[in-house]
Amino acid sequence: MEVATSIAAGPGQIYDLQYAALMRDPIGEMQKLYAHRDEPLTHEARTQMTAFLANNQQGKHGSHKYSLEEYGLTRAQVREHFREYCETFSIPSKD
Repeated sequence: MEVATSIAAGPGQIYDLQYAALMRDPIGEMQKLYAHRDEPLTHEARTQMTAFLANNQQGKHGSHKYSLEEYGLTRAQVREHFREYCETFSIPSKD
């Protein structure tokens, strides 16, 4: 995998958002995304997002645990495959 996809798409066309950051501060991360696109995050949109989050908390319908082993993969294989991306965007390893 090459991080070059962002370059090929053109400057500013792809926005990388880390899942951990989204879970930590969903509205704050949406504010950053809107700013990246030079769009205002309106009071109405913020209110609707907040209501959605309140009514759809993670695990509301149960949860499922996936494992790499179910798919014949190892953590080392996946980490190596996405190494360049993880290094470029400072995604920490959970090893």
